[in-house]
Amino acid sequence: MPTLPGTIIFDLNGQLLYFNPQAISFLPILINSKSGRESVSLLPPEILRLYQKTRDRLLTAKGGIPKGVDHYFWSDNTQPLILRSFPLGSSGKGQEGSHIIILMDPVEGGEGLDLKKAAQRFQLSRREIEVLELLCRGMSNPAIGEALYITRYTVKDHVAHIMRKMGVSSRNQVFLALYNSSP
Repeated sequence: MPTLPGTIIFDLNGQLLYFNPQAISFLPILINSKSGRESVSLLPPEILRLYQKTRDRLLTAKGGIPKGVDHYFWSDNTQPLILRSFPLGSSGKGQEGSHIIILMDPVEGGEGLDLKKAAQRFQLSRREIEVLELLCRGMSNPAIGEALYITRYTVKDHVAHIMRKMGVSSRNQVFLALYNSSP
């Protein structure tokens, strides 16, 4: 039976509004007994960065809720997770997002994230491995380009080559293929 994703919902002011039992099982969230509010500062920085990335994208969008999902592959030597973050709000033309949801999906099975094995298995070049490593950190194409001193268009080409070599069509599938790759 598939595992339900962990779900966390924030408002645009960074207030943690909701988390389900699955989220609690994935993350050590502590409750401040004085206020009864969840302590956002105790969430892992990866969650907070993903929230901020989606919030920034939402606040700079013109005319409604931006399309797309922000991703992060999180592996801290326990249960690897694929984190997906996107804005929520009223549907309809001209409506703006009012909340951000983060879904946490566990990655089952596999031997873990080993870029050396991935390079051999998928016949990735040295540069593709560098791009892949930054991709797994949740970096955008422009950020990867800055880190590697290449244009975002070159990054886009590398990502397309990586996906083609791995036989996948999305970043989430790249993470799953990496995690589930066997020697």
